[in-house]
Amino acid sequence: MIHPKRIKLATVMGIMALLTIVYIVLMFHEQEYLIRMEKMNLFLGTPQFFWLYAERGVDGWVTYVACFLTQFCCKPWLGGLVYCLCCGLMMWLTAKALRLPLCWSGLLVIPLAWVLADGFGQGYQIYHSREQGRLFALILWIVLVMAVVWGTKSLLWKVIGNRLKPQWTFGKWSEYGKWTIVVQGVLLAIAVGVCYNSWYKDKTFYCELRMCNLADRQDWQGIVDEANRHQGEPSRVIVALRNLALFKLGKAGDKMFTYTDGAKRPNGAEDVHVAMVCGHILYLHYGMPNYCTRWCMEQGVKYGWRVDQLEYMTRAALLNHEDRLAQRYIDLLSQTAYHQWHDEPGLKSIASLMDDEGFPGNDYVRTELFLISNQARVRTSNLAHAELALLAAMQTRDANLFWPAFFQYANLLPPDSRMQRHYQEAALLYGHLEGGPDISKMPFDAEVMDGYNRFMQNGWIKGSYYYYYYRGGQVQVD
Repeated sequence: MIHPKRIKLATVMGIMALLTIVYIVLMFHEQEYLIRMEKMNLFLGTPQFFWLYAERGVDGWVTYVACFLTQFCCKPWLGGLVYCLCCGLMMWLTAKALRLPLCWSGLLVIPLAWVLADGFGQGYQIYHSREQGRLFALILWIVLVMAVVWGTKSLLWKVIGNRLKPQWTFGKWSEYGKWTIVVQGVLLAIAVGVCYNSWYKDKTFYCELRMCNLADRQDWQGIVDEANRHQGEPSRVIVALRNLALFKLGKAGDKMFTYTDGAKRPNGAEDVHVAMVCGHILYLHYGMPNYCTRWCMEQGVKYGWRVDQLEYMTRAALLNHEDRLAQRYIDLLSQTAYHQWHDEPGLKSIASLMDDEGFPGNDYVRTELFLISNQARVRTSNLAHAELALLAAMQTRDANLFWPAFFQYANLLPPDSRMQRHYQEAALLYGHLEGGPDISKMPFDAEVMDGYNRFMQNGWIKGSYYYYYYRGGQVQVD
């Protein structure tokens, strides 16, 4: 017979090995998800924030602790470690509360599979969730329930506890045997299978997460690289953030229409619009801070306040020279553990794209269409803003919008600068097919002319021509 101490040691080592595997999976597959969950969370180390949750009773206490733990996901290695430690505590308390014999310790995988499926099976549902600290909430509820069962000797144990010395009435099942192994094997297989099938594995979703996290850090080249790695039809979030990154890098005029366009729908029960995922990012970086603030406010009121909302509202307030308002947001951020405010030089480039927005109107959750419609009609003396207007006009496929935007940009372009490829392609295409200004004397690049001739002969070449002819004559947006 195996000595009980050896069985106990083997059980502990097995649980530690299992939690180590979970940690490795989180580090290799869920880092961006952990970062995003922390961004969609808010924890302030102030008495007011504490009492805001404490006065809600047990649910408030659990949510408060869940928000506290979620903040560590800002550093994925730390957040993953805290998550695994909480899972270990949950498994230990479950074994104690249920007086689980050592030979049945394999059943502790069932609550672990449950919390993993709940925490990492949400997918696009995170954008509809109104629950703060969702990643840790179920773990904490299980810990609380098991602690109460174990610590207070509930009525269940008072009624039948005398017949359960020293453990539950497993009888002959309290020792290792063929049937204990078979039963546990079946239950474990079911638990692991459910966990695996529930774990969200949509590659488009994770690509969007990475691109949003990169946009928060203003890593525009990283966004383009991520878009290049994505396989299959892209979603509108991927397309919108990729186009923003290309514009920020000054490559939109040469590269924007060489990428695959698409509008893959979110793989989830509820629809998720671009505005819900990255609307605040697009509005801010395209020079419309009032709309950025508006979306942050609406999302905060509806789904709860988040760290990224405070950060983007701070940027918007600074761009609008609302220094007192910005300081309020900065003071709130200073009470977080990892989001103290630092000056951002990138705000200067955004300021050059701003005009008089006025009071924010209604975009009807059609962020891309709203941005294109407004930008295509911009009249400005700023070169970057003029280029943005030209890009928007090209996406409308409307010659009446294109030509004013084209000449506005061409007149602002320094004489010794090269006009980028897509702008020449669009002028050549509109000039030949839509009529309008005389383009015979325009200095088109030889490469552009050659591409146009090949397109007219063969009907296929990636670029503005392809975009104009093979997208159904209308803008593909969310």
